[in-house]
This record gives sequence, structure tokens and C-alpha cells, in this order.
Amino acid sequence: MSFIIENYWRFFKSAYYKSYIDQKKIRQLPLEEIKKIQWKRLKELLNYVYANNDFYKEYFESVNLTPDSIQTPSDLLKLPVTEKKDYINNFDKIVAKDIIEKKDYVVATTSGSTGEPFKH
Repeated sequence: MSFIIENYWRFFKSAYYKSYIDQKKIRQLPLEEIKKIQWKRLKELLNYVYANNDFYKEYFESVNLTPDSIQTPSDLLKLPVTEKKDYINNFDKIVAKDIIEKKDYVVATTSGSTGEPFKH
């Protein structure tokens, strides 16, 4: 990375720069360490969506699971497959309740190349 670009990111986009440096360090770790970091981050994400998202809480509960039930990667196979229609029908439940208010939604669409366009 050039000196000018690196310093731009360091001073004006510090969160992104820190993430870049962190990821660069992680890529140098042994594979088993990387897997431990990935698992820790996944568990944090599962706990977050379970606590802050009605759709995913119901998704887990529909098969009698909680994030604590997921102890190994193979446990993820116990979760039901979601389909596009699930996201379309439950859009209001999917947005994490502690982040975005409905008035702040930005409408976006997909092209619908695989069927019906997704719009919300």
C-alpha cells in the first residue's frame, strides 16, 4: 500500500484501517487459530441476532434451538433452510430492532434474474 493511501485510511477511515490491519495479522496465523477466531465470531453473531432480531429468534425456536445449542459447525445443519419468500414475507422482522428505524430504510431491489425481483 502506498504511503499516501495508507495514511489516508489510517487518519480518515480509521475503523476500516484497523480492520484491515487486524485481518492482515489473522491471515498469518495457523489454520487452527483462524478457525477458532471464525467460530468465536460466528457464535457472537448468532447470539446477537437471537437477542435482537425477531425473525431469527423465531427461526431458532422453530426447531427448538438457541445459539447455545450450536456447539459445532455440524450443529448448524439443524437449522432450517431459508428461502427468498421467507425474507420477503418477514422483512419487517428481519431488520435488527436496535439498529435501524423504519423511517431510515432505503428501498432497494434485485434484478430478479432468478425469478421475481426482491424489493424492500
